[in-house]
Amino acid sequence: GLANRLGVELMAGWVANPDGSPDMKGGSKAELKIGVTRNQLPLGSTRELGSHKGYGLGVMVDIMCGLLSGAEGYANASPTRRSHYVAAYNIEAFVSVDEFKNDMDGMLQGLRETKPAPGHDRVVYAGMIEAEQEKERIEKGIPLHPEVLDWFKQICAEFSIEYRLG
Repeated sequence: GLANRLGVELMAGWVANPDGSPDMKGGSKAELKIGVTRNQLPLGSTRELGSHKGYGLGVMVDIMCGLLSGAEGYANASPTRRSHYVAAYNIEAFVSVDEFKNDMDGMLQGLRETKPAPGHDRVVYAGMIEAEQEKERIEKGIPLHPEVLDWFKQICAEFSIEYRLG
């Protein structure tokens, strides 16, 4: 749905065909049909690309979120099953907080300075883009999708409210 709204193609290996095989062609938005299941493949998509590692990580997440939390419906993989896993670690039990922060700063700097893959401008890590977007949105405001703006225009007109979003 997001790919459709953004008008972008799915990259090869991101999703499965309806029969579960990896879609290695990728696809245009025209190939995404409502009601046709196109499940996201594990991190890595195919074994050659490391899917066994992504699958292993996915299983670990399911163990932590599902089995460890005692989520009801796990045995039948109920689509309504919902569970969460929250963990808190005492850094001092492993290393001093100052040492951890220093090492973490060094690690993040190393990631930022890593040579990016061909076709990419830089290496990013979890939270980096979000932190940059937060800073930009504080300065410039929050961008809204045209469909959202159209909805606001419609609802404002319906209730005779002045539309002032743009």
